[in-house]
Amino acid sequence: MARWARIITSASNAEVTSITASEMGAVTNDSTVVFHRSSPNEKILATSSLYFKTTNGGQLYFDNLGLAATELFISGVADGISNNSQPVFYNVDTTALSRTSSLFYNSSTNTLEFLGTFSGSFTGDGSGLTGVVGTMEYPLVNGAGIVSASATDLDFSYDGTTEVQIQVYTASNGGLTFEGGGLRLTESLAGEGLAWQQQYSQLVVGQGPGITITAGGIRLANGVAGDGLSYTGGTLDVKINPSGGLYLPSGRIALTSSLAGEGLRWANNFWKLEVDPDYVVTSSNVISFRTGSNNLTLTATNATPISDGYTANLIDEPTFTYDVSDNLVGNFTINGNFTLTGANTIFSGSQINFEGKVQSNHPFLILNSGSSTGDGGFAVQTSTGGGAYLFFDYQANRWGVSKDNFTFPVDSHSVTGSNRAAINTVRVTTDTEATIISSTPVFGHTDDTRMGQVVVKSNQSANESPLFIYA
Repeated sequence: MARWARIITSASNAEVTSITASEMGAVTNDSTVVFHRSSPNEKILATSSLYFKTTNGGQLYFDNLGLAATELFISGVADGISNNSQPVFYNVDTTALSRTSSLFYNSSTNTLEFLGTFSGSFTGDGSGLTGVVGTMEYPLVNGAGIVSASATDLDFSYDGTTEVQIQVYTASNGGLTFEGGGLRLTESLAGEGLAWQQQYSQLVVGQGPGITITAGGIRLANGVAGDGLSYTGGTLDVKINPSGGLYLPSGRIALTSSLAGEGLRWANNFWKLEVDPDYVVTSSNVISFRTGSNNLTLTATNATPISDGYTANLIDEPTFTYDVSDNLVGNFTINGNFTLTGANTIFSGSQINFEGKVQSNHPFLILNSGSSTGDGGFAVQTSTGGGAYLFFDYQANRWGVSKDNFTFPVDSHSVTGSNRAAINTVRVTTDTEATIISSTPVFGHTDDTRMGQVVVKSNQSANESPLFIYA
C-alpha cells in the first residue's frame, strides 16, 4: 500500500530504526583528518589543511607548509607577548620554525626594533622616517633657465645631501628680464613694425604698405587692390567673372545664360530657372492599378474604371486602396508576420500546418475543445512520421511524457504504458505532518497512478526535512 514518506535532506534530523555501514573506507594518502567537536552540538568536523600522509611514515602534515605533526611545538604562553619577545618565522629551506637574533618586540612602545645593520632593498613611501641622508639615484641637475642662487656657481645640481636654493635665469637677449622683483620685456624686442613706448612696457605697431592707423584703429590704405578687388573712397569692391555663372546688372547679382542646360531652361531673363517638362511627370502621364484575384477588392478616387482595375492621370492626384476579401479562396503562402484578431478565430481542417514561430497573446491554449473526455497534449516531431508526446492521461488523471518512437498520430496515451512515464508534481503547503500523511495526492485515481508525487512543507521546524514523497 502506497503512503507519504519523509525524504531526508542535508542538515536535517531524522529518526531511523537502524544504520548499517558495510565499510568505513581505507585511509589513503592525503586523507582528511576528522575530529569530534564536543561543543556546540557535538558535530564531526574535518579540517581543510591537516592531512594524513601514508607516504611519509603515516604522519600528519599541514597542507602548504610541509610540516609534520612531530615538528610543531608550543612553549610558554602562546598569547603572552612580553618586552623583547622575538618573532617566529617559517624557514622555507628547512621547513622548520625559526627566529631571528636581532628583531625584538618593544612592549613599552608597541614597536618592532631591529638591532644591527641593514642590507638589501627598501620599498615604501618612507613616511615617518627622519634623519635619513642618502644619494638620489637620479639627482636634479640644471636645465634651461634654472641656475644656482650662488653668484659664483651657475651650474645647479641637487643630490639630497645639502640645502640648495635655485633661481630662474633670463638672458638679456631672450626678450624677458627681471626688474624690481618683476618680469618685463627687454629692449631687444623692438624692430621692424614694432616700436617701444613707456620704457619697454608696451609695444606699438608701426604703419606699413596697405595699412593705416586712424583713431587708434587699423584700416586699409587707398592703394589696396588686386584680382577681383578694388578700393576707392573707403569702399572695397568685388569683381565678378561673368564666365563663373554670375554677373552684375543694375547693381544686382544675376545668373548668367551659361547656366541653362539639359533639364533646365530660362525664364524671366535669366533670373529664374525652370524644370524642363521632358524630364518630369506631366498631365499626359498615366498610372494604372489592376487586380487579378477575387480575394482582393480595389477601390479608387479620381480614377477611371477599367476591366480589371482603374487608370488615372498622376496630375489628378488619384488614390488607390486594396482590401482583402472576408472569404479567401485558394492556397496562400505568407512570408512575414501575420496577425488574426477576433473573439473566436477558428482554424478548421483535417490538418493545419504552421511553419515558423506560433505566438498567442492569450494565456492558455485550449486543446481537445468541445470534448468532455479523452486524452490531449502536445507532440514534437523527431522523425519523418513520429515523435514524442507531452500528454494528459484522462483515465489516470495524470500528466505524462513519452519517448520519441511513437508514430503520428496517437490520440490516446497511458502514464503506465510502455515507453511512457508520469510527470512528477510538487505541491507546497503549510499543513501539519499528520494532515499531509492522511491526505491523498492531487493527481491519479489509484496508487499505481499516484506514485512519485512530492509535497513540500514550507513552515517546517528547525532541522526538520520539509519533503514528503508518495511511494
